[in-house]
Amino acid sequence: MILEPIETSLRDGTPVLIREVTPADADLLRLGFDHLSETSRQFRFFGAIRALSPEQVAAFTSESDRDHVAIGAAVPVAGTLDPAGSARYVRLPSDPREAEYALTVVDAWQRRGLGSLLLGILAAIARRNGIERLTGYVLRANRPMLTLLEGLGARRRIGCDASVHEMVLDLPSDPADYPPTPAGETFRRAHELCRTRAPSA
Repeated sequence: MILEPIETSLRDGTPVLIREVTPADADLLRLGFDHLSETSRQFRFFGAIRALSPEQVAAFTSESDRDHVAIGAAVPVAGTLDPAGSARYVRLPSDPREAEYALTVVDAWQRRGLGSLLLGILAAIARRNGIERLTGYVLRANRPMLTLLEGLGARRRIGCDASVHEMVLDLPSDPADYPPTPAGETFRRAHELCRTRAPSA
């Protein structure tokens, strides 16, 4: 197991469950996608897609290991789980110290601190697995994501497309070294949440 389930809360006190994604979560993944706005789909997939393909669902819910980790967040609502977001990384074959990440938060749960919390937990897992940098591709129009990354001290790596920022986030071995910003504080909280969990295999 990469991550034992974490029960915590968002900034506004909303309870949230964060755990490893498994193949059994295919229906939750599809439901979460259905609840994404066109803008959120554009930001995540760089295109307005109508539905996830069976291949995408299989890839996004495949079992995690040290080189590929996917975590999801869900909010308990009326005795069931409402999918709220997900984050994943894939280690780069060209550099085992670096991984590419992706982050999605369902519109109804945006602007509550879930994105930074998910990314912080993913970063804690990545650092524990020997990854020192997370790299993500962010559309210039995605100001919330760029603001989050800038608050963590992420660097922009020059790319060939002016509409896309390649953002590189260094992962310090000591979470105290994250900047004294709201995002940095969330990352420190995320590391504390992971610290009490079983180490990854």
